[in-house]
Amino acid sequence: MNRQELSVPTELAPLRSRRLWGFFASTVVAEALVPVVTRKFLGVLDDYVRRQWPQAADGGIADIPMETTMSRIL
Repeated sequence: MNRQELSVPTELAPLRSRRLWGFFASTVVAEALVPVVTRKFLGVLDDYVRRQWPQAADGGIADIPMETTMSRIL
């Protein structure tokens, strides 16, 4: 009926899996993937941000911190 999410890593997973996923999400994604994906789509992201929030996008996305949450880049 509504969208429900199972947080990752879930408490249902074994401890080793939770630690591995935690490292992947906090280190690999945050420090390796976010910068690469941001650079890859820099032009498109800049255009989108400038169209959606012209008053807040003077410097483009270079001035906007990118973060991950639940393995999503925000």
